[in-house]
Amino acid sequence: MDQQQQLLLWQWSSAVQVTSLAMIAAFFALLARFNPRAELRWWTFAWLANFVALSVTLMYWSFQPGSALPVVRAAYMAAKLTFVLLLVQGGWTMMRPGARLLSTKTLVLMVIGYGVAAAALLSGVNSIGAVQSTVVGLLLVSFAIIFFRSETDELVWLAAGFAIRAVLGLAEGGAYLLQILPAEWGMAAWRNTAASLLPVSSSFDTGAEWLVVLGCVLAVSARAQRDSSRLSQRPSATARRCCWRRSRAHSRMRR
Repeated sequence: MDQQQQLLLWQWSSAVQVTSLAMIAAFFALLARFNPRAELRWWTFAWLANFVALSVTLMYWSFQPGSALPVVRAAYMAAKLTFVLLLVQGGWTMMRPGARLLSTKTLVLMVIGYGVAAAALLSGVNSIGAVQSTVVGLLLVSFAIIFFRSETDELVWLAAGFAIRAVLGLAEGGAYLLQILPAEWGMAAWRNTAASLLPVSSSFDTGAEWLVVLGCVLAVSARAQRDSSRLSQRPSATARRCCWRRSRAHSRMRR
């Protein structure tokens, strides 16, 4: 596969993922508007951040900017980390209602520091892909384990989505790493296979991210059903007052 074909594949797979993320972000925005739960608000911002990150990727592959590469690296890496942290924040809010894993100040400082470090230290698509995919995979697999082990049954589906996306991210990180290892280390067959798969990796990411979306929706649906069941089992204040008045009336009649 020549460079022109690889470029076209990068553009195509990035465009597919951007289109998919636009639909996901719009879906969560509408869902959060009609169902104003805290976790839905975090997840809406998370998918918007992921949409920004992939839009930066698509612009890079479409226009190939030269002098603006540090800005592109910083924007992409910062938006990707924002996506993962806000996704986890939503799950944490569901696990511990009213609590936050990260304060707004801490989150902003982490994102800015990560973006600046990426712009200063990384150069080239392979190094960026190796670091970003590995970071995403490690964060998601860590919180998949935390959510699985929590007592919040609704998070099982979200944890499953995290785990699948984490496995894919770590595999992509390994594929990028193969491209930057010294040639004398061998593994030429593995390197060539990975190089042919990386241009279409965004398509695999799209499928995995829809599984995360499914996990989010199932978690919210299960929590809503549980809350509704609790409310239906709890007598209303009016009913309690009526019962209290009837009991007083009966006690007076007996007297």
